[in-house]
Amino acid sequence: MNLSLNLSRSRVGVLLSASVAAGMLLAGCSSTESASSAATEKVGECVRPAEKTPLTLGVSTSLAYAHMYIAKEFGFFEEENLDVEFTQLTNPSDTLPLISQGEIDGAFGGMSAGFLNAVDRGLNIRMVQARGDYPAEAEKGAAFLVRKDLLDDGTVKDVSDLEGRTIGFNGGEGDIANAGGYFISKILEDGDLTLKDIKVSNVGFADTEVAFKSKAIDAAFVPSPFNTMLQENGLAEPFGDQEKLAEETTGGLILGPNLLEDNRVAGEALLRAFLKAADVMREGDYRENPDVVEALLANEYDENTIATTPLYAYEAGLPLNEESFSRFQETFTEYGDVLTAEEPIPFDELTDEKLREAAVATHGKCD
Repeated sequence: MNLSLNLSRSRVGVLLSASVAAGMLLAGCSSTESASSAATEKVGECVRPAEKTPLTLGVSTSLAYAHMYIAKEFGFFEEENLDVEFTQLTNPSDTLPLISQGEIDGAFGGMSAGFLNAVDRGLNIRMVQARGDYPAEAEKGAAFLVRKDLLDDGTVKDVSDLEGRTIGFNGGEGDIANAGGYFISKILEDGDLTLKDIKVSNVGFADTEVAFKSKAIDAAFVPSPFNTMLQENGLAEPFGDQEKLAEETTGGLILGPNLLEDNRVAGEALLRAFLKAADVMREGDYRENPDVVEALLANEYDENTIATTPLYAYEAGLPLNEESFSRFQETFTEYGDVLTAEEPIPFDELTDEKLREAAVATHGKCD
């Protein structure tokens, strides 16, 4: 019996199919024309689409998502019988509706009020697999920086001194519930401050240097390579407990009904391809791997960005951190007027762990 779950918060649909149940008896790695959810949810089964399956994914050029290009250039999509096309989405606000409507199959994106509110409205989207995240080591993929002159003259000595100060990040007040706003809130905790105790300014990452020079902002949350350049130019220095930025799930692969329901076989195959790519990214310093560098250079990256951006950590299995989902929602529920759900949305309504676990269980057993 096959249970095909519509994960919308508004309803749960159950589809019974005896013919699919027979297909579930397949052992090992095989091709199948079935797109059933049960075929992928039976952990240990290894199935692929019977025919080359075209998929379209929205992409970003952040090195946190670099493994998607590795999956392409190393032939991992082809091994899974997938023909994946990447598309740069010109308007990020359109991403989630496009996924939920099946116009694209998925996209890489960050944790945000937009994602949470979309699920709360009943859009059939789920985050299914983590991206590369900031490692718990000295070399950071992103940093919270304070203007150097404020540190040098003693104006800012402790986190509590940031009260009333202007902090810049991509999104600002209008989009405060994103990864940048969340990480800033984590830094502020050590000064018994919240986001309500500061002023926020919408500053694009590339504009942070000008904002620091003009003293329009006092601090900022900035990813690499921008944070590295700001430090090298003597404009700002890391401040606060940077370890708070580590080991948090702040984004990942978001899928819609095409792969959550209609073709879970292809969904599992896609996740398995990304697991293979993540394995490559974990093999030492990927910046020194000529094959990885060549693959990235062929896909929108440049040598300087690859060389100067600190390593991202691609954890085995690319798991999503349930505590991060919970803490993120708690932070912005307390902030007020950002999230539409009155209570935190359960982890299993925001993710599809069965699909991810099925890919993990068959990873390395399909070759």
